[in-house]
Amino acid sequence: MRSDKSSDDQLMERLRHRDPHAIEQVYLQSFDRCAKVVLGDGGNKEDAKEVFQEAIFSLIIKLKNPEFAIKSNVGAYLRQSCFNIWVHAKRRARKLQVIDAGLIQMTEETSMDEEKSALEEKYERLYACLRKLTDACQRILDLSYYQKKKDKEIALLMDYTPEFVKNKRRRCMQSLRKYMTA
Repeated sequence: MRSDKSSDDQLMERLRHRDPHAIEQVYLQSFDRCAKVVLGDGGNKEDAKEVFQEAIFSLIIKLKNPEFAIKSNVGAYLRQSCFNIWVHAKRRARKLQVIDAGLIQMTEETSMDEEKSALEEKYERLYACLRKLTDACQRILDLSYYQKKKDKEIALLMDYTPEFVKNKRRRCMQSLRKYMTA
């Protein structure tokens, strides 16, 4: 995604304010580049979708911090995020943990436009469900799944016990799954 700094700044602000059209724009401009990272390193189309979803979700969580800024452009940031997530997933030799296994299931019969439209709707739904979670839940999920922090580290950051963090994360995920299926 080649763009000047001001249009990237505008896009970041739109994402920060939960503009659903901004998600669509990011997907249209960045998914193919991120998919090439995964497909070029032994992954398949479903892996690419999961990795891109993870990168978008991570960006959304990070944007809650008003001091968060991207030094490059949004497309380059997402491509690097996809690379890091994919390398980490391969290293762990298992599938990425996604919020809901059914979140991005697509049939091969759908056209690319229909896939993009369906995925955009799911991102919008994910946004809405994330907004329903408490700030504490959003922070624990971000620290656990996207910043890959251990329960002890999260406990220190949030002034909780590691056992509380473990139970709180489980309850937060249950709430998010409930919102996703409601």
